[in-house]
Amino acid sequence: MTKLNNEEIKMMMYLQDASGAAVRDIYDDGKTLAIVVAEGDMGKMIGPGGRTINSLKGRLKKEIVVVEWSDELERFVSNIFSPIKVNVVIEEDTIRIITNADDRKYVIGRSGNKIKLANILVERNFRKMEIKA
Repeated sequence: MTKLNNEEIKMMMYLQDASGAAVRDIYDDGKTLAIVVAEGDMGKMIGPGGRTINSLKGRLKKEIVVVEWSDELERFVSNIFSPIKVNVVIEEDTIRIITNADDRKYVIGRSGNKIKLANILVERNFRKMEIKA
């Protein structure tokens, strides 16, 4: 796991206090905050009817992406793209994301943002690999 700076640690503690979810990692690119929560804590971070996550979005004035942790790389990558159903194929240092043609644009994201985020989260939590859709 990547070393966190003081600001990231403070943000993790704030998010844990606000949601009750165990936060494993965060990544902030200025516009979007990606939060990796412990396996089984996705519901706590979202809250009943989405109340907790919507409150955090309002307070932080950022888009928030929540990803559920998994020790298995394939499952972690799949969780990044959830709720889109993807097949994850790992070949040495490359991860291939296979999905139907209609969902491909959501896997890539606007300007490739979703793939970029997936690359960053995989590198921070596992190892450097190239993700291709």
